[in-house]
Amino acid sequence: MKNRRENELVTFKKLLSDAKRWRESKLLRDYIKDIEINAEKTDSVSKELIEWIEWANLKVDWYDPLINTNDDLLSEVDKENLTFKNPNSTYRF
Repeated sequence: MKNRRENELVTFKKLLSDAKRWRESKLLRDYIKDIEINAEKTDSVSKELIEWIEWANLKVDWYDPLINTNDDLLSEVDKENLTFKNPNSTYRF
């Protein structure tokens, strides 16, 4: 019974975590879209902005639990807390 309860809690925490990441992904997509709309309205679309929008959308696709695409540069990142899985990583936030 103890194992079943522990598994139930782990499964629920995963559900909650995925829902939070999904909500954050929607927030990011809205933000990216508003930046694009604002640039179009102000006639300030640039090559750099277009590249940034493409990059940002790819990162959101990586983070979104419903899409969950691979990203070679972020493959060692834990999506739950956005830290490197390797505790010996030299990069610190």
